[in-house]
Amino acid sequence: MLVHVAGFKQARGKVKVSVYGPGSDRWLAKDGRVGRAKMPVTAKSMDICVPVPAPGRYAVAVHHDLNTNGERDRHDGGGYSRNPKVSLLNPKPAFSKAAFQVGNGPARVGVTLLYVKGLGVSPAGI
Repeated sequence: MLVHVAGFKQARGKVKVSVYGPGSDRWLAKDGRVGRAKMPVTAKSMDICVPVPAPGRYAVAVHHDLNTNGERDRHDGGGYSRNPKVSLLNPKPAFSKAAFQVGNGPARVGVTLLYVKGLGVSPAGI
């Protein structure tokens, strides 16, 4: 699949794209990933290719480690495939809100990154 990650706050740090599925039973569990890619951020948006094992329903989680400290903190950004609504009180959407179908050919999905701003989360430019 090709994941288009948009809205990096700054073109620095590292980005990790994690793929989960098919199915929802291990959504966002570290041992539930079926694919991932990790690389330096080089632009305000990037296309990242992640192989999947077979056709099926998958969901993607993206983490932008802005300060490259290897941890998730308030400076970092994140997002999910299909851009479901999240908040500080509800940061993890259901698998069904982020899932999409991957067939035999290349699948494209977009993720707009969100960053903590005050008591909420929003894209970097807003």
